[in-house]
Amino acid sequence: MKTKFLLSLLSLVIFISMLNAQTLSGVYKNSGSSTGSYYTDVKWQVSYTFEEDERLVYIRFFNPKISVPNYSKYNFYGEMYSLSDIGLSSWPQSNQLPYAMQVAVTVTDGYNNYDVSGFCDANGTCDRTYIIDKVNVKNYSLSHFNVPSGYNSFHANLGGEGETEDLIKSKKESEKKSQEKKSQKNESVTSSTADSGTSASSSSSSSTSTSSSSSESEATIYNNIFLAEAARKQQEEKAYQDVVKGVFDLFTPSAEESERKSREYVQKMEYKAVLDKSLESKIEAAKNGDDQSYYDIYLAYQYSFPSDARYYRKLAYSTGNASLFKAEKKLERKSPKAMFIGYQYGEISPYGLSFFQTTDNFGFFMLFRLSDKAFTTYTEREGVSKNRDVYTTGNGTTYTYLSEATKQEQGKFMLSLGTSYHIYKPLFVYAGVGFALVNTFSNQRMVEYNKPEVLQIDESYYGASTDVGLLIKLGRRIAINGGVSFVNLKNPEYTGGISFNFWPEK
Repeated sequence: MKTKFLLSLLSLVIFISMLNAQTLSGVYKNSGSSTGSYYTDVKWQVSYTFEEDERLVYIRFFNPKISVPNYSKYNFYGEMYSLSDIGLSSWPQSNQLPYAMQVAVTVTDGYNNYDVSGFCDANGTCDRTYIIDKVNVKNYSLSHFNVPSGYNSFHANLGGEGETEDLIKSKKESEKKSQEKKSQKNESVTSSTADSGTSASSSSSSSTSTSSSSSESEATIYNNIFLAEAARKQQEEKAYQDVVKGVFDLFTPSAEESERKSREYVQKMEYKAVLDKSLESKIEAAKNGDDQSYYDIYLAYQYSFPSDARYYRKLAYSTGNASLFKAEKKLERKSPKAMFIGYQYGEISPYGLSFFQTTDNFGFFMLFRLSDKAFTTYTEREGVSKNRDVYTTGNGTTYTYLSEATKQEQGKFMLSLGTSYHIYKPLFVYAGVGFALVNTFSNQRMVEYNKPEVLQIDESYYGASTDVGLLIKLGRRIAINGGVSFVNLKNPEYTGGISFNFWPEK
């Protein structure tokens, strides 16, 4: 039930964030002179929304879609093929994602225009692009920002389709085989004419060969032995070569794999050349000390060519033009979004593992704790009541309650799931429920035939666990937490722990 509630809550948050989303679409045409696409026509669509983070305004692209219409032609190494040429009714993988793509748009706030570029990788994940500091916008309102119609463009590297290329290759091979059969047929007709002229001369020499056959029989036997031995050695050599080739092939990619990787590398380099060309003006502006240009170049290279992106970020810092990089880093440090994993201690269950996912609103947490006495068994005399009053059996044996187990003597096993909530800056509150096993006992005095004896009576039980507490971020990487844990809303156990943010988010 709790899981369903969390999933419903997550779906509601995503739905609300998409309410203000808008969509861009168009047709990307390619003449076949580059490998930006393997098709002459590609339809594209991408959604976008505007976001505010601290004082900065961003545009975020998401849900990119690409489709190949049936009238498009397929560019296979400079040769164009239509559907009918290949023998297909529709293009395979007609709704595919590209290796990489770029959406260039002009954003307006009603007073000024801003040229921005968004990039999406092969998984369809797009970046968030900085637009402007809101203090520099006249009469600021997020609703004023929009993308005017016709102020956008699209570039992509779609790559080839294995299924389509296999069809084209098989078609080329079948055409090649038919041509070879035709040439072989012509050669056989020519050779049959020549053979008819030589048959007469062979019959006239048959009588002469008969007389000499007996003298050559011994030489023929030795020749056959020699040929057989040579054939055996040749087979052994071939078997050895096959073994060596098999071992070599285990560690060597196939020709098809090598060709595919080579083709992908060429496509990537051609895409980089196009990208470098589109960034020439920004690179020139960066040389003149423009902070925005350094940041835009970094975003352009970030996903497809990370080494180039790191180079320009380092260059921005070394030249003193890294104000936007520093602003982004400051936002990351202040961001409430994080995933903390760490250790949690409890009075009864000292060995614990904690997981906290924090956001700027509702998040998620999971706690698991265990003690070394969690599964210890205690003695219990058959027929003895588990109440803590004086109890006398039918044969006159009396049990008297003495004391219960301390927290250090008890054992516990528990698992809790719940939600965290961002209160203010580094402070979060969390609360959740789960299940627990409490392994405990009470000491009781047994008197039988005037002989007293102290027994440990097993009083272990299962119950519902409840965990509440606070989480405090100490910077970007470390957080501490503390709270209290109940079983069946009683028997409080105080907890505390430390965790580390291994995956900081912006």
